[in-house]
Amino acid sequence: MSKAKRLQPVVDAAQQNSDDAARVRGDNRQQLVMKQQQLDELVAYRDEYARGLKYKSKSGLNAMQMRDYNLFLNRLNLAIEQQLLALEGACRDIETSKQDWLGKHRRASVIDKVVDRHRQQERQDHARQEQQESDEQALRGPRRENG
Repeated sequence: MSKAKRLQPVVDAAQQNSDDAARVRGDNRQQLVMKQQQLDELVAYRDEYARGLKYKSKSGLNAMQMRDYNLFLNRLNLAIEQQLLALEGACRDIETSKQDWLGKHRRASVIDKVVDRHRQQERQDHARQEQQESDEQALRGPRRENG
């Protein structure tokens, strides 16, 4: 069995690892987009709620209502802070998965190049062998059958 054929399982495994890392990277990107959308929604909701509080405070709120509005605004601000942390984590995950993919992709490329060199060498060896056989055949000359 040729070296190229013996190395094929290694090529396949390296390519699978690279593909898996690319999928993880894509999943991480989707998570980042989702977390950003959630953050945007929280900020928009908080801003809308704050505008509502400002409007209602002009028309008069009692102390209990004002406290409830402020408590809820504080909860929204806390949720926004937590979402920002989740977004930062998603950014780190993307960078980690990018580096992982790059490493696995490079490894797969190197292995592909090695196998390609083996295949090229095998083709050259085969062509050289065929040429040698052809030369030997020509040197022997045509065979004549005596009958």
